[in-house]
Amino acid sequence: MFCVLPVRAEPLLGTVVDAQGQPVGGAVVYAVAAKHPFRVCNNTIMAGEAVPRALSERDGRFTLEADLASTVCLFAQDMEDACGYTLLEGNTPPYRIAIAAPAKTAVQVRRGPEPAPGENLTIVQSTGVPELAIAYEGKTNAQGLYRISALAPGKYSFRTWEEVPQVGCCFRSVVTRAAEADIAPGSAPEITLGGTDLPTVKGRIASSEGEPLHGVWVRLLPKTPQVGNPVVHSAVTGRDGTYTIYDVPTGAYEVRGFRRLALNDSARTLEATADFTVEEGAKEATCDIAVDLAPFMPLEAGQDAPSIDATALSGEKVRLSDFKGQQVIIHFYAAWCAICVETIGSFDDIAKKIGGPGAVAVLGISLDESEAEARTFAAEKGIQHPVIYAGPWAESEIRKAYRVINVPTTVIVGPDGTISHIDLYGEVLQKYLREHMQARR
Repeated sequence: MFCVLPVRAEPLLGTVVDAQGQPVGGAVVYAVAAKHPFRVCNNTIMAGEAVPRALSERDGRFTLEADLASTVCLFAQDMEDACGYTLLEGNTPPYRIAIAAPAKTAVQVRRGPEPAPGENLTIVQSTGVPELAIAYEGKTNAQGLYRISALAPGKYSFRTWEEVPQVGCCFRSVVTRAAEADIAPGSAPEITLGGTDLPTVKGRIASSEGEPLHGVWVRLLPKTPQVGNPVVHSAVTGRDGTYTIYDVPTGAYEVRGFRRLALNDSARTLEATADFTVEEGAKEATCDIAVDLAPFMPLEAGQDAPSIDATALSGEKVRLSDFKGQQVIIHFYAAWCAICVETIGSFDDIAKKIGGPGAVAVLGISLDESEAEARTFAAEKGIQHPVIYAGPWAESEIRKAYRVINVPTTVIVGPDGTISHIDLYGEVLQKYLREHMQARR
């Protein structure tokens, strides 16, 4: 039998002083520990009630009850947003916390020579203490400015960012501009993001017939690998299909266009790529891309389903023609797709509920990076229907034949072997199959 011993709190003694070494009364002192995430956002302490704290007396002294073994540092902040911290490692009590007067700053964000309003901005201080995060977040105003009236002194990274869609239905944040600065106590620096003398890249994304494609997210991916959290040089095409990307370093790039396609009530996506080089000394460069839209269009109802003749993970031979006379749910998935993980079990349940044995068949098409990954995933999820490993993504002939451009994707094949519907899931899929089963009767 095991028992959990309570954490033993010990008194931590110390003093809060200002930059001149004078005692500071009325400052709140917090014990920062690995088990209690501690974040200061826009000068507001984002810490729960579980974080031990104390108030400094008029003479600056404080007594704080905390677990000495887990406490990493002590953080103090006064009513004027002056703050500071001290590490416990290497120090002996009484601990001394020096708080510094806050600075002021104005961050100017530009798109080329013009101000950039409405930009997401995150400013993070490099404290060197993983358990302590000091950040400022907001959006630029109509003049492309973001002002902070009280900024804790220190070394900072300035980043603009935006949420962009990925394959499937996921979004992720990408950094679009970056700068570093060391902010001194009481200073008032001005920081500029963008608006450099680096080249500008312009272009037009259109169909192979010349029709403009608007709303395409265009990225420039450097051929030379970048370390850390690199800046993503990107833009979105307008109604005329054109885009402009400012402040692009010279070098070789892969230009990649991405857009959601609102087709057939699905989350289908379009992707287009081209190689491109921004030459040394150039002020401006142009990269146009013509996109053949046919591979991104879903298969149409009434069209013959592409043949499938492969070996399932179980070792059995699987031919689509063997399922003639049944409704067949072909679902394309991958273990790295979060939605696929959530929905994979529903297909066997639907097949059992609709029409009885032999009426509905399910065929899984795995697009994982390796067959080993596909086998592991199928075993973990207890998949009962045949699964064909058809990956990896870029090389899958079955995926290309069925025009699958994101996962999950479902293709419903009717009893006559023709496509009857694309991208149905859950209750909607169940209702569709039940209606079609009744119609046949």
